[in-house]
Amino acid sequence: MAQPTIRQKFDAEKISVNTAWMRRNGEHFEVVVDPDAALEFRKTKGDQPAIVECLHAERVFSDAKRGLHAKDELLELAFGTKDPMQIAKVLILSGELQLTQEHRNKIRDAKRKAILERIHTYAIDPTTGLSHPLARIKLAIEEAKVKIDDNKDIESQIPHIVKLLQPILPIRLETVTLHIHLPSPMSQKLYGDLSRFGQLKKTEWLDDGSLLSWIEIPAGLRTELYDELGKKSHGAADIRLVGEERIAMTEKSRNTARQN
Repeated sequence: MAQPTIRQKFDAEKISVNTAWMRRNGEHFEVVVDPDAALEFRKTKGDQPAIVECLHAERVFSDAKRGLHAKDELLELAFGTKDPMQIAKVLILSGELQLTQEHRNKIRDAKRKAILERIHTYAIDPTTGLSHPLARIKLAIEEAKVKIDDNKDIESQIPHIVKLLQPILPIRLETVTLHIHLPSPMSQKLYGDLSRFGQLKKTEWLDDGSLLSWIEIPAGLRTELYDELGKKSHGAADIRLVGEERIAMTEKSRNTARQN
């Protein structure tokens, strides 16, 4: 039994496809793409993944849904080649990416989830100094009828979204600087954990093997850092918010330094 042609397969399944396309010399050219791979290919300016991983068919179409291939002479005239892989690179990097509604919804849902988590991490309730629960932030976003812009990155949207949420719940974006003393012998082991939470501004190893550090972290991670370091150090870690009554060495570390 004869196998269906690409055209017959597209027509029979009546599917919507993700494409990269452009018009040249008055003609329409497109390739059928894997949307995630094509987006990554464009993001890395063609560095990765391999172009073959971006394509569902190594063909250039004039109408992919109808399975109509672009004519070789038109490809030569428009791109100077009829090599579908070379033309696909041009279409993905310089053309328009037309994604199906299903995939646009997938991207939007992932972006909304990432924004929720980002706000949970970087924003706090100024009345308590703690982050709001994710469920509360989600409800506030729905109540404020926040619209996620598909064409903007997450970071650029968060300040505006937080501003929209402020009439509904007390919230603000904030980072805090913590002064942390980790006693020996756990200081070496716990040092690696600090960088996961934020940016180390300064570190100072004392003669007794203990560590003093100043770290800037998203305010919403403060409780998590307290809990993790407290648990791993069995309560021996001393963590202070810079600006509170003690921001330099603990008395214990001062005494140790004097003795040495």
